[in-house]
Amino acid sequence: MGQQRKSRVAFPKRLPALRVGWEDKLALRGPTSDPMSLMPSPRQKQGPKSVAPLRLCRGLRIGGGKSVNGTCGMADGTSRRSLLKWVGASAALLPMPRWARSRDLEPTPACGEDEATPSETAGPFYKPRSPHRASLIEPRDAARQMRLSGHVLTTRCKPIAGALIDIWHADARGRYDLQGFRYRGHLFTDAQGAYDIATIVPGIYEGRTRHIHVRVQPPGSAILTTQLYFPGEKANAWDDLFERALLMHTAQDAALLTATFNFVLHV
Repeated sequence: MGQQRKSRVAFPKRLPALRVGWEDKLALRGPTSDPMSLMPSPRQKQGPKSVAPLRLCRGLRIGGGKSVNGTCGMADGTSRRSLLKWVGASAALLPMPRWARSRDLEPTPACGEDEATPSETAGPFYKPRSPHRASLIEPRDAARQMRLSGHVLTTRCKPIAGALIDIWHADARGRYDLQGFRYRGHLFTDAQGAYDIATIVPGIYEGRTRHIHVRVQPPGSAILTTQLYFPGEKANAWDDLFERALLMHTAQDAALLTATFNFVLHV
């Protein structure tokens, strides 16, 4: 019998540089004590990067590019099937950052849905004993004015009369008054559970999106501390405290911004 000739497969001596995203880096680096360190920051541009040639399994697609034919297995002998199983398990365990998770939240809760307004931190600038007033606008204030109104309701749509609403926020330059009570005040809802506050559009300061702090307390009940947000703000995408459920409904003209928000409470 004649000697059988063995077929030889020619592999390229060097693979071209590949475009690899953060998910591919996670798969190719193996287990890590901090998988979130491989994820891009919300402030960074999430684009692929060029990396040095890698030893890949035949037919494995990387970064959305073409299939690469090369040595089957990584440097440690990991098979393609084992690699894909590990990638799937690791991806399922990765927590989604809050800045991305907030985009999928439901809109502002409506009464009758048994869902209350979410609470949020009061922050470091809260001061008790604010003045009782419905207008926070200061004399000769050149900042853009806004009107915030709405109702305080139970989850069964019943109005809550006499509920305390305490409000505070930064000035137009993003600064809080810690010496006095500028842009701070409180009032009570009327018999229909309605409130109406005149103030200015607060400024933005580093690390936060535009927001208003509020504390709501029905008579004889617990306090809801939360924050209200403005739609259309770019910083909403990366502010860790931002919640879509706390967006105000706004309308604006050249002189005045009108905003509405209904607080829904378990009472």
